[in-house]
Amino acid sequence: MPTITPQDLQDELATIARVWTANPDFKLKEMSLEQFTARVTGWTDLLGQIKTREDELLTLRNARSTQIDELWNVAVRARAGIKGYFGDDSNQYELAGGTRVSERKRRGVSKATESTGTPKAA
Repeated sequence: MPTITPQDLQDELATIARVWTANPDFKLKEMSLEQFTARVTGWTDLLGQIKTREDELLTLRNARSTQIDELWNVAVRARAGIKGYFGDDSNQYELAGGTRVSERKRRGVSKATESTGTPKAA
């Protein structure tokens, strides 16, 4: 069965309501036109509530995004300040998220040939 989206259902309900309203003699065993209309109204109200909450969430997410940028810059500046104040090989710098100089991976030195002192070709 294909996935039914809320918009697909909304379109289908509008079509059924249009036909049923034009033919009020049509009846379902378990539901009258009034009951159908009430359920569709409840569905529409629910969609409205969801849309309102999504709009609220959008506003909150935009505020969060702005704060992420601002606070990230503060964190970077604070770590740089800790590095300058305590040194780049200090415990404080490491606790602030930096990598101490003594713990950094050293670059490998390419091996030279014995006779020429130049690096070997790959």
